Amino acid sequence: KSADDAKSSKVQKAGKKTNNKDKAAKTKPQSMKEDTTGDVAVKDTEQTSTKESKKAKVGKAKSADDAKPSKVQNSGKKTKVKDPNEPKRPLNAYRLFVRDVRAKVEKENPKLSKKEVGLEIAAIWKVTGENEKKPYTDEAKETLKKFETEMEAYRQVLL
Repeated sequence: KSADDAKSSKVQKAGKKTNNKDKAAKTKPQSMKEDTTGDVAVKDTEQTSTKESKKAKVGKAKSADDAKPSKVQNSGKKTKVKDPNEPKRPLNAYRLFVRDVRAKVEKENPKLSKKEVGLEIAAIWKVTGENEKKPYTDEAKETLKKFETEMEAYRQVLL
């Protein structure tokens, strides 16, 4: 061998510091591990015990400490308390349409879920012409005007 070949083989050997045990450990599944002698592969008992404990936990009822809070608490922010006397915002034209059409769509398609019914109504609204939408848009405009006058009166009472 030449001097360059000898140097390169030494560098390669120095870079490879793995032995046969390391190669065998890499090829074994994670559920198997070597014992102290390195000859025999033994099943990992820790993994099976955690699986069994998970199965046991499934049947247990959650305690009050383990239960998740139903509402996330504000991080120091003040929440605005809504006045029960404040007028409620009116429905828009689409919501008025949904109110009228939902029962009909549910009756025609009883196997649809709530989400699918909503998607069906949205598809109907999308293909509905302006002439058919007009009663809903007119009603929405009227209720919006009524809401605005009620809000003006409400604001005057607050002052």
